[in-house]
This record gives sequence, C-alpha cells and structure tokens, in this order.
Amino acid sequence: MMIICFCLGLNYYVMNGENLTASCRANLYDAIENRLTDVVVDISTKGKEVELQYRFLEQEIEQSSIIMRGTLLKLDLDTMTYRLALQSGELLSNIMPPRFPEQMSRLIEYTRAAPGPSPTSIPLNIHVLDMNAVQGNAVIQFQPGNGIWACELN
Repeated sequence: MMIICFCLGLNYYVMNGENLTASCRANLYDAIENRLTDVVVDISTKGKEVELQYRFLEQEIEQSSIIMRGTLLKLDLDTMTYRLALQSGELLSNIMPPRFPEQMSRLIEYTRAAPGPSPTSIPLNIHVLDMNAVQGNAVIQFQPGNGIWACELN
C-alpha cells in the first residue's frame, strides 16, 4: 500500500511539473579492447518532458555521451512502468578522434532501427522493480534491452 501511495504521489509530481531525477550506474568490461567502461544514465523529467543522458566514462573521465529527449506517455501503476517516446538525440564526444564504446554503438543502432508510436519516435519503457524512497534508491529495468540498473533518486 505504501508503494502505491508513493507511486501516486510520484505520478502527481511528474505530471504537475515537478522535477524528478535519478542517476544510474553500471560497469562494463570490453574484452576485445581490455578496458573497463563505466556507464552512467541520468534520467530527468519535468512534467511530461523526459531527458536521458548516457555518459560513458573511463577512469571517471567522460569520454562520450548520448542525450535523448522525449515525452512521458503514461505511468502504468499496475506494472510500475514509465512509457516513454523518445523524439531526439544528440551524440557528444570529448576525445579526438571521436571513439564510441561498443555498448554506445549498439544503442545508436537500436535507435536507428526501432519502430515507434510515430515515425520520428522510439519507444522506451522504464520498469521500476523496487524502490525505497526513504533511502533514495530504486532498481529499474529498461525495456527493450532488459538492462537492470541500481539508481539513486535525487
């Protein structure tokens, strides 16, 4: 019951223009290049506007990033899933010549090939698996992709 009340409150704040931000982190190992890459996904919403920034770090230095912007279509309370439509993206590289990790290349290819609710949008669902508002953390799953991330709620 407490989770449902929290979700209803979260839905109220998201739909009424309050900021919601979360920062999620994963460590990826590239066996081919024998290097560790950290990926940070920063999620922020304001009203129905959504921004996801995937930042690729090596030794805590940002190498490249993808910023995707879109719309929150619906918060499905039954499944605790945020249904998004991403409409635009931007690639940034802080190194010359630009070098993108394999995971970033796969994300770019997915966005080029994915069918969406409209010809210019890409569907993305963020499924909340577990949330502890008191401690300020959540476990989420991105669909498609099925990646599971531990996140800090800000």
